Amino acid sequence: MRNDYIKHIIYCVLLQILLLWSSSNSSDLSEFKPEALIQYEIRKVEGTAAGYFLTYTSDIRNVGSYWVHLQKSDGTDEGEKWGITFNEYKGQTCYKIEALHGVNKGRMLVAHSDNRANGDGRVLVHSADHREGDECWVIQGVRRQGVSVGYTIVKSTERHRGKYLIASEVRDDDTFWVDVTDNVQVESLWQITADRSKNHEEMH
Repeated sequence: MRNDYIKHIIYCVLLQILLLWSSSNSSDLSEFKPEALIQYEIRKVEGTAAGYFLTYTSDIRNVGSYWVHLQKSDGTDEGEKWGITFNEYKGQTCYKIEALHGVNKGRMLVAHSDNRANGDGRVLVHSADHREGDECWVIQGVRRQGVSVGYTIVKSTERHRGKYLIASEVRDDDTFWVDVTDNVQVESLWQITADRSKNHEEMH
């Protein structure tokens, strides 16, 4: 009887430790809720290129798409402002992330057929509805020791499903390529900030 009681106590203690660990290093899918007509800025939080902005004023890939990169803010709206909206694809809720300005206005953040030698996928903006499943992302709130520290942005359907948005490869002296990876050792934390100075309807 005594041994059973001790085992029960140990089990309860271990369960509490597991629950505390899970809550201090958790992802909360309901934490990010995009607002209609709001522009967002997406910045790398830590590691390589920390503080740099996710930007769609990169080189042209082909007639329907441009590459995406990270850069320091250029002080304009041309490539740093994104629209984020809920979407549903094959019964799964996800987010679409849309370029809002310039030549790429209306194009969606995607990762599909451009594969790196290490298995990562290169990220781009592509004409909307090229292949809807390529446009779906999940934005997961991350907590460390109970404190919100940012988000991971994860490809949720179709090609490169389950891979995390990252930026660690140098593009030139001031910018970095953006990829998706399943390598959990690479920094993948992002800050998503609403810019309420003007909404979609006021942009043009």
